[in-house]
Amino acid sequence: MANENSLKPKKTNKATKRKRDDNKVVSMQAKTSFSGPIPDPRTLKGYAEVDETAPKKIIDNFIAESDHRRSYEDKALEATKGDNRLRLILATIVCLAMIGFGAILAMTDHPVVGSLFAGTTLASVLGAYLRPSSNDDKQNDNDNDEYQDK
Repeated sequence: MANENSLKPKKTNKATKRKRDDNKVVSMQAKTSFSGPIPDPRTLKGYAEVDETAPKKIIDNFIAESDHRRSYEDKALEATKGDNRLRLILATIVCLAMIGFGAILAMTDHPVVGSLFAGTTLASVLGAYLRPSSNDDKQNDNDNDEYQDK
């Protein structure tokens, strides 16, 4: 019976319970986001507190990067235009050679073969030039979609 005290339910102190309730951990998170090529003004101000030249350096770097990107895009566009011009010149030379070869064949007792050379070459070239390109089709589809959305 000496263990009788250990079998009795322990009384809890209400103050202790209350204290436990008061000690709950409350967590609050705040998230801000900014979308843009340079940090938002508040962040720039924070950088200025650390180094007063930092905001100017960040903006100058953004401007330099933009200029570089535009320069690169201009060079890529010029290279593409040059490639397209070269392809057009070479295709014209090949077509003229094939038509000329067909005409020579037609005049030298091979009219069927010469007509086939010149005719198929001419038909394929005209078909290629008169058929709209896939880029034109995509552009027309986009224009129609934009018109229908309005």
